[in-house]
Amino acid sequence: MSGQAPLLIVDELRANYGAVEALHNVSLEVREGEIVSVVGANGAGKSTALRCISRLMDSRSKRIEFKGRDLRSLSPSDVVAAGLAHVPEGRQVFSRLTVRENLELGAYLRRDSSGIANDLRSVETLFPILAERRTQHAGTLSGGEQQMLAIGRAMMSRPSLLMMDEPSMGIAPILVARIFAAVRELASRGLTVLLVEQNARAALKMSRRGYVLETGRTTITGTGEELLADVRVRNAYLGEGV
Repeated sequence: MSGQAPLLIVDELRANYGAVEALHNVSLEVREGEIVSVVGANGAGKSTALRCISRLMDSRSKRIEFKGRDLRSLSPSDVVAAGLAHVPEGRQVFSRLTVRENLELGAYLRRDSSGIANDLRSVETLFPILAERRTQHAGTLSGGEQQMLAIGRAMMSRPSLLMMDEPSMGIAPILVARIFAAVRELASRGLTVLLVEQNARAALKMSRRGYVLETGRTTITGTGEELLADVRVRNAYLGEGV
């Protein structure tokens, strides 16, 4: 693994909201087959970093490279076509469309009808509730079910790398456990995952490596185990007595 070129390289990423610089100098790498977590306090810039990588937000950087391709001049749809899918914070499903229609929209750049049908079955196997609710409007689902739908919709683009932004936010614990189990299952199939997650302990436990963002900067890096044992991370993000 150490000799393998990174799938995603982000080098000296900077971004602004108006006159306020939200990201000052964020650098990270993700290698094929890894789960990599980005943790930090609210407002640290985690979601902003993902939005910049997927080109939903303008930014400045030395490099944003995915599978050897420069992403900085691409449109968001071109980024998806390149194999990078983004599950946004807040899920952002199409509430007036059915579950099945939301999933089909995830494959809007594809033309392989048999492959799309196979992937629909795969998503519904991963999240059986989506099969049960396929004709139901997405807006009537619970928060956890909508999160499953958002993940499934992203998977319909058949990505090489899946970026997930706060998948446990506002979701019942039993469904959080189901979603994290699905992330581990997808990784076991070879999918690469970049995870932004408020539950730092759960995220780092299943991650090969992690990054800590503080006020728009990458401040601590290491393996998941190293960050779980780091006193600074334990005190700031894992709570006392961990």
